[in-house]
Amino acid sequence: MITLLKLPTYLIQYRAEQDILLLRWHIEANLLQVQAAYEVLLQTAKDHNCARWLLDLRCRESADQEILAWTSMVFYPLAAKRMQPRHLQLVLLTSPRPQAFVQNGEQELYMSYLLSAHRPYTFRHFEKEHDAERWLQRTFKSG
Repeated sequence: MITLLKLPTYLIQYRAEQDILLLRWHIEANLLQVQAAYEVLLQTAKDHNCARWLLDLRCRESADQEILAWTSMVFYPLAAKRMQPRHLQLVLLTSPRPQAFVQNGEQELYMSYLLSAHRPYTFRHFEKEHDAERWLQRTFKSG
């Protein structure tokens, strides 16, 4: 495991043995912080040719609709395109707090959109890191 970037706001690690890129948030980030961090994440992914991402958002109390809109409608499709020919596989790791990420109809729509098989990336959501890693490992072994 190589820590590539460690800031007070987040950490990026590359796990070469699993071909997983991890972004672990330490704070409740705003949209500008998320945009900046995700650009670094995308460049790091390109540098390592790594299309399996584990995004740890367990520090968040709830989903910010502005961030959900930007990530689901703008960033993830763009990242999937830039990672081609590799297929982008995203795992969102969230707190086990019920309703932390599905608090209203609009957030449910974004989550449904993200989980749709019609996206140019594969998206999964887990509450336990070992479950997320196990799913990514299966995709590593099969792909």
